[in-house]
Amino acid sequence: MVKQKSRLRKNKVNPSKEKILLIGVIVFIVVSLLAITLYVLVPKMISESRKNRILDTYAKINLGDEYAVQSQNIFGEKQVYSWDNSRTYSSSEELVRGKNVDDTVQELQTHILKAGFKLIDHPYSYQWQYKSNNNIYVRFNVLSKPRMEYIQNQSLMGETIDMSVSKIGPNAGPSLVTLKVNLDDNNE
Repeated sequence: MVKQKSRLRKNKVNPSKEKILLIGVIVFIVVSLLAITLYVLVPKMISESRKNRILDTYAKINLGDEYAVQSQNIFGEKQVYSWDNSRTYSSSEELVRGKNVDDTVQELQTHILKAGFKLIDHPYSYQWQYKSNNNIYVRFNVLSKPRMEYIQNQSLMGETIDMSVSKIGPNAGPSLVTLKVNLDDNNE
């Protein structure tokens, strides 16, 4: 009788091979679904979070209705240059304002400083670069829209750019503004 009891105990303790196989398949399916979900959802959530931070930055700068948006390229995913992995593309807005370049620069600087950014560089006469305490970079360019269009049109028509461009001063309005936001670096 002692031997029979031990056999019964062994049969109760050892699950059948079918149950082990079923549990293994279920675990494999659950782990696979979880991995696929994480692979798809996590990058999407990160990208959406980054895009929201960029949109919040534009909202904090709060330029108002005087600026007409000409084009936007706002994205959340980190876009690295193919030729330089240490640099990333910036989200950007191109805007037009019906004031001259000097007035537009003054107003942009006021709005950007008010949004909590500090000037870090002014590498060219038409470009300013700022950084926030949260390591968000803002860069803007301001050019005379009629002057730029004249130069571009002359070039597109295959004509030489002559002295008549000087009739349109570099401060002439309206102003063409490019406002860029980058969460990663200021290397653009």
